[in-house]
Amino acid sequence: MLRNTLLGPVKESYKSLSQAVLVRQRIAVKGPEIVPANPEGRRPRDDPDFSLVLGGPLYQLYVRARLAQPPLRWLARRVVGISLICWLPLLLLATFAGRLTSGVSIPFLLDVEVHVKFLIVLPMLIAAEVMVDQRLRKIVAQFTERGIIAREDLSRFEGMIASAMRLRNSAIVEIVLIAVVVVLEFWMWRRSLTLTLSAITVSSWYAVNGSAGLHLTAAGSY
Repeated sequence: MLRNTLLGPVKESYKSLSQAVLVRQRIAVKGPEIVPANPEGRRPRDDPDFSLVLGGPLYQLYVRARLAQPPLRWLARRVVGISLICWLPLLLLATFAGRLTSGVSIPFLLDVEVHVKFLIVLPMLIAAEVMVDQRLRKIVAQFTERGIIAREDLSRFEGMIASAMRLRNSAIVEIVLIAVVVVLEFWMWRRSLTLTLSAITVSSWYAVNGSAGLHLTAAGSY
């Protein structure tokens, strides 16, 4: 009896230590435990795949022009197509004007800035659209799959998702956004161009210094 009384706490301590060692071994083999998704969680009913890209007039234009296949396939086609739409006309106009490799102080092929913008930066932005869309859809899905949204707030959350999808698909909203971007970009471009033309005195593929001062070429106007 005395022996059991003395050895009882020792046995319990040994048992607890053994269990702790087994748990650590399992973690070392399997890796850290990942909290499973809420089995009762579910994505919004109105739009199971939340996306700010897959909808609206611009996306429909992509699809009809065969620059995209739902959801966002044919990335290489969009990268090549949009980049050529921006860069190739400049190449052709500069070639026809005799300013491709010579004829002016800064010919088209020697202007590194324009090639970096249209052949490197623009493709990177187009490719980033796909990655951002995929990540955003997964992040929004976590709100319901992980039980972050309470049951009583789920209907409100679904209403917010549905409202965002209506705005995404609205032609009026997209036209207004495009108009704002075009107006602001044109204003900034004209301001920058005025400062640039007043600062330079040499001719280039996009601006020629004549008797009346610098004026834009056909490629520069494009």
